[in-house]
Amino acid sequence: KPISLIAKNKAYHTFIPAPSYSQKNLGAVGATITVNYAGSWPDNAKASFEYAKNIWATTISSSMEIRIEASYTTLNGQTLASTYPRVFWTVSGQRSNTFYAAALADALTGYDHDPGWPDMYISMGSNWTWNMDPARQPTAQEYDFTSVALHEIAHGLGFTKSFNFTDPTGSYGLGTNKYPEMYDVFITN
Repeated sequence: KPISLIAKNKAYHTFIPAPSYSQKNLGAVGATITVNYAGSWPDNAKASFEYAKNIWATTISSSMEIRIEASYTTLNGQTLASTYPRVFWTVSGQRSNTFYAAALADALTGYDHDPGWPDMYISMGSNWTWNMDPARQPTAQEYDFTSVALHEIAHGLGFTKSFNFTDPTGSYGLGTNKYPEMYDVFITN
């Protein structure tokens, strides 16, 4: 199930530039992240997504290539963007009976569990007014494309949860065994 970022009626137009270490090291690679741009992408949207990707590539470390399938398309309702890791794996030598998103599982094992397949799918909404310039604060009528792309890539890297809450009960888990995702294990009552 995709994780969606929903637009609210109130705009919180904040702007936080990329960390100075990231800006200085945009050429230094801690991880190789490859993006397949599916469909039609405006050049400025691609450049903004690449900027976000490069921030992650200089911030994390992985010996395994991280593959993203990204689309720029009309999304329903108030959805700005959505992401889902393609698959989750259990990882030998890590927390037992726990699922890890593909990119995280590959990084932890040094093994590509699914060669040739994307680790994550990201859809960026083409039906929004975006600020595509990562060096400029968005206007009151814009959403910041780079910030949203950073957020979505984080989900694809494994910053996700399966936890659900319906008052008064919470539950988590994927698959028939209902194993938690890695970040579910930090939830406490």
